[in-house]
Amino acid sequence: MHSIRPMSQEDLAQVAAIQGPDSPWKPENYLLFDAWVLVAGEVAGFLVTRSVYLDEEFEILNLAVGVEHRRKGYARLLLETAIQRHPGIWFLEVRTTNEPAIELYKSLSFKESGMRKDYYQNPTEDGIVMVRKA
Repeated sequence: MHSIRPMSQEDLAQVAAIQGPDSPWKPENYLLFDAWVLVAGEVAGFLVTRSVYLDEEFEILNLAVGVEHRRKGYARLLLETAIQRHPGIWFLEVRTTNEPAIELYKSLSFKESGMRKDYYQNPTEDGIVMVRKA
């Protein structure tokens, strides 16, 4: 059994463990955005988004699922829930080497729309810009 709920201060240690020590994001900053956790006994994954323009355009800032919870459809469920809550145009960046994420996004009607050179660090890597139009 699992549930999706807003991220809280109490979730931050588990969120930090899921994202790992190399992330440039500080979990406490997620609380400034539209941040959600998927709980399956423990925090199994999280999604952080924000409204970019007039509640018609949205950006996925971070999405991660703990290693032991992957391949269970949790990332898809988090994304589908966010898209249902906020229909509109969605944007994101993804590492060029993150093939599982790219395939997930494509399966949810995201299309490649550009490239950001050296967007990611540790290691340095380009980011693919993807968009999903309503």
